Amino acid sequence: MTINTDDLLKKAALCIAEGKTAEATRFCQAVLNYEDKNVQAHYFLGKIALKENDFDKAIQCFKTVVNLNPDYTNAWFYLGKVFDQTNQQMKALDSYYQALSRQSDNPVLYFATGVALQKMENVEGAIQCYQMAVHYQPEYWEAYNNLSCLMRNTGQWDLSLDYALKAVSLQPENCSVLNSLGSIYKELGYYRKAIACFQKALRIKSDDVITLTNLGDVFLAGRDIDKALFYTEKAIQIQPDYIPAHWHRALIWLISGNFKDGWREYEWRWQTKDFQSVQRNYTQPLWDGGEQPEKTLLIWAEQGVGDAIQFVRYVERVRNRVGRIILEVPATIHRLISHSINVDKVISPGEESAKFDLHIPLLSLPRALYPTDSDIPNRCPYLSPPTEADSELTSDIDWNESEFKVGIVWAGNPRHANDHNRSCPLKYFTGLMGIPGISFYSLQKGPRSTEVKDMAINYQIHDLSNRLQSFTDTAVVMQNLNLVISVDTAVAHLAGALAVPTWLLLPFNSDWRWFLDRSDSPWYPSMRIFRQTKPGDWDSLFEQVSLSLKQLISST
Repeated sequence: MTINTDDLLKKAALCIAEGKTAEATRFCQAVLNYEDKNVQAHYFLGKIALKENDFDKAIQCFKTVVNLNPDYTNAWFYLGKVFDQTNQQMKALDSYYQALSRQSDNPVLYFATGVALQKMENVEGAIQCYQMAVHYQPEYWEAYNNLSCLMRNTGQWDLSLDYALKAVSLQPENCSVLNSLGSIYKELGYYRKAIACFQKALRIKSDDVITLTNLGDVFLAGRDIDKALFYTEKAIQIQPDYIPAHWHRALIWLISGNFKDGWREYEWRWQTKDFQSVQRNYTQPLWDGGEQPEKTLLIWAEQGVGDAIQFVRYVERVRNRVGRIILEVPATIHRLISHSINVDKVISPGEESAKFDLHIPLLSLPRALYPTDSDIPNRCPYLSPPTEADSELTSDIDWNESEFKVGIVWAGNPRHANDHNRSCPLKYFTGLMGIPGISFYSLQKGPRSTEVKDMAINYQIHDLSNRLQSFTDTAVVMQNLNLVISVDTAVAHLAGALAVPTWLLLPFNSDWRWFLDRSDSPWYPSMRIFRQTKPGDWDSLFEQVSLSLKQLISST
């Protein structure tokens, strides 16, 4: 009996379009019963399987298609999609490349390849693919949106803004692109424009928890705490398990000094993507702060060096609650912590921790100790370098004993999410260098430490970067200084923990730990805080620093 396969395939295509997958499957099977190598029937069955999340069957079908017809571009494309959805990124990428080799002017293929490369953290390759997508389809707003995201992640803020504006021009009523643009405006300090974007998105979808949380975040950045909390809690009311809103509420409470609620809410950090990557899946239970005199407790630093320096102060209050303490800290502060903190063993990541019964992340200690120890322990110094380190490092440094010695740091870790705001150009320090009676010493490390070489041509700056191989070295140098002036970096925390006089330079949207509007720090009694009065305004801040430094020198 002869059947009309073309007619059956047309019926199958119509059923797929109408969502009638069972009927479509029957038509395709009828075709294959008559012609088992019919490419289009296998292709349709692959699409049906993909729609029903039967990924194994979808892969089998699309592989059959490309084996029968290697030039079937769409089959390669959908095979890539299945691999992408099953987190087989290399296979997805290979499939997309096969499709592109057959249809090199297809913007959808470039976009899909860009997404796969972006998931594999191949930023340069993803950018090239998205740019090819918009080259062949200039109104491809999703590609512009993704380009904006990548440029933002790589610190190319002008390009990020340009691409976001392009996406919004193409999709002015799209909540996703409005949120992307608003988030960029927020990071650049354009808070009014950010608020306008988020409010427009809310007019489109009033119960969107992403927009509500972003709106709360920009009000937090602008230091309107009441509105920040209002919109954040509104998001939680709509979706009680929405992780970003809980995380932002923790920061709102902490920056406001509400430790009782803040430390509890801060535990939501473990649900966020960034913190899940550093989570420890120990079989031993999490310590709850109770007395366990027979137990060994592992305390592990889960965040950066500055966080470890700041919060290691809480370890002293654990001492009388457990039998033994093992403390894990970054290798760069291992020697310093070993010499300063009274624990049974100090280790670094990757070292054998020995046997322990309980564990707790370092920044969970305040929650575990609250409310018994609700105050901030601020006895300083609580860190000190080994005495033998002094002679090893400082014997041949040119200390000008007749002058006031100031150490400077102008940049933090470039990978920090807020580094574009918290770090400043070295040029701002030049206004201080004309003040007589001061010798300046660069404590800067990292890629921006080389900036001092050009500046030292016209200004007397002692570059100590090559000598500072660890934070123990930095601590030794600091003890020979009269003052440290630093942006918000681990060096500032170290200076405070050593009780070295420290002037901290903060951006307008500063971290929660420095609270609001204070010129002092409850964490570090020797610290004075200088704050931007508006986003990005380092000029006014340094004018205040210069005036204060002149006053300090005149009174010394």
